[in-house]
This record gives sequence, C-alpha cells and structure tokens, in this order.
Amino acid sequence: MIGTFTRSVLCFCAAVVLLALLLCAGEVGCRVWRLTTAWRGGVTPFSEDDLTVPSAKSWVDVHPLLDVHHLSPDGEYVRIRTNEWGLRGSMVDVPKPRGTFRILCLGGDNLFASDLGEEQTLPMALQRYLAQHTALQVEVLNGGCPHAGPLTQLLRYKTHLSALQPDLVLLCLSIDDLQHDLDVRGALRLDHQRQPAFAAHPGALLPGFHLADAACREFVCLTWMKHWALQVVGTGARRGSQRTLEEGYGRRELGSIVSLAQIVSANYSNLIITTTPSTNGIDQVRSAMSQQRATFSDDLQRLLSEFKITDKVQVHNALGAISRLNQTQGYFSVRSGHLNSDGNDRYAQSLAKFLLEAVPDLTQVASPSGPAASPLVPVIGSQTPSSLERSLEILRQEESPLFPTSPAGFPSASNSDGPF
Repeated sequence: MIGTFTRSVLCFCAAVVLLALLLCAGEVGCRVWRLTTAWRGGVTPFSEDDLTVPSAKSWVDVHPLLDVHHLSPDGEYVRIRTNEWGLRGSMVDVPKPRGTFRILCLGGDNLFASDLGEEQTLPMALQRYLAQHTALQVEVLNGGCPHAGPLTQLLRYKTHLSALQPDLVLLCLSIDDLQHDLDVRGALRLDHQRQPAFAAHPGALLPGFHLADAACREFVCLTWMKHWALQVVGTGARRGSQRTLEEGYGRRELGSIVSLAQIVSANYSNLIITTTPSTNGIDQVRSAMSQQRATFSDDLQRLLSEFKITDKVQVHNALGAISRLNQTQGYFSVRSGHLNSDGNDRYAQSLAKFLLEAVPDLTQVASPSGPAASPLVPVIGSQTPSSLERSLEILRQEESPLFPTSPAGFPSASNSDGPF
C-alpha cells in the first residue's frame, strides 16, 4: 500500500514537472516568435495594450510620447507616435497660432487606427481634403483613444484636451465604442451640477502594481490566454458585438454627448457628431432597418431633440448611408472590422464636404490679426461666393455616393432632467 501511494505521488510530481516544462517551453517559444517577428532595424517589440495607461481622471488615456513600430495584420510595420498631450502625431503648439483653424477629433479604436499609418488615418485625410478647398491653415488633431467610449472622451476633453483651444470638436462616434463605457460608469463621480467630473481607474490610484496585470506583462502565454478567455466568455474586445438595437440606445449609452456639447459650447467651440461606420455597426443598422425599428442615428437624434441641443450639435450620419450599400467589404479591415485606408479616404472626403457646408468659419479668409476675417462675405481664400459654390460642386463630383452629408435637423422637445 505504501508502495502504491509512493508511485502515485511520484507520478503526480512528474506530471507537475512535465506541465511546468511545457509551459516554460511555450513561454520561450512565444517570446522567440515575438522577438523574431519584430526583428528589424529600429523596430521595438510592441503590444496594443501599451497604447493606453490607467487614468485617475478619465479611466484610461493614451500613453504620451510613444514612438514605436507596430506589426499590422498585413505584415507591414506601422509607426505609432504620440505627443505630450496623448494625441497621435507630432507636437502641437499651445497656445494655438493665429490664423489656424484647429479641429480636434475624439473617438475610439477606429479613429486612432493603430493598424494604419499616420497618413492613412481619418484626421490626416480630412486635413488634406480641407486644405484643398480653403485658404485657412487647417489643423486636424487625432484625439482617438483605443478601448474608450464617448464618456471617456468627455472626461479627456474636460480634464486636459480643452486646453488645445479647438475651434471645432468632431466626435467620431462608433457603435463599437459604446461598450467600453460599461466599466467607466461604475467609477464615475458627478459634480454638484450632476455632470461627469472624473472616473478614476484603480490602477492609477493604488500604490504598487496589480499581480494579474503584472503577470500578463511578464508572461506572453498568460496574455494570450487572457485574450482567448475574454473572447470565449463574450467580454473584452468582442463584448459589444452581441448588442442589438431592439431596445435602442438612450441616456445611459449616449448621455455623455449632452454634457460634452455643453462643455464644448462653454469653451467657445462647436461640436459635430459623425457616426463612424464599422462592420458591426452596419450589421446592427441593417437589422434595425429590415425590422423597421429605430436605428442608431434615430436614437441619437431623439436624444439631442429631447435635450433641445439640436441648434448646437449637427450630425453627419455616415453609418446610415453606408448601411444602405450592397458592397462594403472593400472599405473595412477583415481583422478589426474598422475602416481601412480606402474607407478613411472616402469617409474624409464626405466629411470635408459636410464641414465646408456646415461650418461658416471654414470659408472665411485667415487674417494676420486673428483666425478669420469678417463673416459678412463667405469666401474661400480670395474667391467670390460663386467660386465657393464651384469648389463645393467639385468636391461633390469627386465624392463617392457612399456617404450623404446634409446636416440633420431635429424637432424640439422639452425635458428638464439631466442626462445622468
């Protein structure tokens, strides 16, 4: 009997040792694969988790002062650099230079576009199109934050991005971004006016480090197992893919937009919302249209109308337009479902036309003493009003019928309750 027990113990110990050796071999193999994949002159091994850091104010924020190369699914190395403000791109002048019309784009993974080069992102494409049709010095900033929803964007703008003095805040709102606000609401704190004040991430408050996060950073195998487990249980990156429009989106999901509009207006700026297309968003909108239910844009319009801010916020409904097309695969990444470089180019072209028609300041002449000349004569550069119409007509002819760009109008409604 003692011999049987001894053999059982030895077999158990051997199994434990064998399992440990297999894990060690797997870890070494993963590290070697990651190192050889990223082996190129000047390339730094990089993970998408390194893009963001916990924040004591906005839950998460973009890691500032990054300059790394990321291996995209297409096998190309993409440079990702951020400035001191956590914006993707080069440094930004503060205070804003005279004669510059600054557009701050806020959004999530689709806007940041970690799988695309900097020149292929929506802000850079939008800046190129606007520069072709206005004499103003237009500057479009990429304020995208991966794994962040509109509530996080509101807190980021309120806490530090408003200091950039944007003339226009462009909220690139994707259905996929809404699921990222689920965790933020649990930590959200309101001020005395019942407006969002801050949302502190535990990782930014507690001293030391979290054992689970530290272990995932140290061991590649644990990181892959974590991502696999999140996908299996329906959380993490794919958590929002199961959400449908049967119940619609209301104050809980979109209430932060009302507060953002109020803060932007108080900072003497304007807010425009553009519904960013994604494969998941298209599927949801098409399902809603086939069942004659309210779409994402309808929910957004109803909220703006309910709080009577339709005169302060305009909507560019790109998602609804592309959902009506039969063939859309060429505009999206197969891996992430976000817009690829061609999709961003078409999206920026339509958005540029919308902004030229909806924002009068873009059609004014820059002057040495201020950002714009008298608004009495709406011109582009030294052109006449008729020349302005010709410029817009050229842009209409260049534009694909992918996205309509007429400003949305909403009926008025009365509601004294706040969004939170």
